[in-house]
Amino acid sequence: MNDESKSSYFSRGTVVFTLAMIYCILGGSAFPSIKLGYTLFNIKSGATAAIILFAGLRFTLAGIATIAVGSIIHKSFLFPAKGNFSKIAFLGFIRTTIFYSLMYLGLAGTSGIKASVINGTNLVFAMLASCFIFRQEKFTTIKCIAGLLCFSAIVLLNLDGDFTFSFTFRGEGLLLLSAVVFGLSDCITKMFSTNENAVTLSGWQFLIGGSFLLLIGIGLGGRLHIENIEAFFILFYLVFVSSITFVTWGILLKYNPISKIVGYKAMEPIFGTLLSAIVLSEYHSLGLETIAALALVCTGITLLNCYNK
Repeated sequence: MNDESKSSYFSRGTVVFTLAMIYCILGGSAFPSIKLGYTLFNIKSGATAAIILFAGLRFTLAGIATIAVGSIIHKSFLFPAKGNFSKIAFLGFIRTTIFYSLMYLGLAGTSGIKASVINGTNLVFAMLASCFIFRQEKFTTIKCIAGLLCFSAIVLLNLDGDFTFSFTFRGEGLLLLSAVVFGLSDCITKMFSTNENAVTLSGWQFLIGGSFLLLIGIGLGGRLHIENIEAFFILFYLVFVSSITFVTWGILLKYNPISKIVGYKAMEPIFGTLLSAIVLSEYHSLGLETIAALALVCTGITLLNCYNK
């Protein structure tokens, strides 16, 4: 299949919808899976080195798995095109090392449900970066409204029953920073994917970014304690999730404008919220404030998709 055929195929509505749903379901499952991994590996919320080491192990393995499977499918070893390695290394540092160190540390300090909703704002940050930093599209009133809806959701999500604000930097603050970084990296990924295979791009940025995380975790004295077989299962499930979601999203970004696929992202926090409530038994966090916040995020992202001109 040549580039023109690939572009035609991966921009079809049914194909885009199918790939986007796979991404959202698996991506949403990552939040409760990571929290479960902390329990199975006996990682405490304040154990920074162990948390970063856990993230590094996941993404280094994900990089190896993605490159290996991609190489088998393509019948040749996947290596970045000449001149692209430094770009992919930069992307790996931003999208894997920085983003996941912030996300993993933030997730350790808050619930899976809160993390799922806050993470849903990353497409708004991608839109803002695309408009004001990379100049890839114009800023409009609808985009402003969408941004305000998503930020209102964050405020609502962090209001206690007595209407005091419970936002903490170690928890929600780091997650919000990670959403900003992810939004920036989406624009960078779209730029770099124009002349690089999506599987190669995903695999090598995982391997490089994950290796940085491993070195940081080991350097800080991090250790992982594997006490049961379930810990291996959750680690390899997370490796599988990483490989599938990033390759899938990379393909969608490469062959479609961000404005076409951004609306589907509204489903990721929904799946993340529901799966966190089921897997982590966080039903107590699934109150009216959470449902309203989730609705605001989904409305904002859907506005970007339906009225983005």
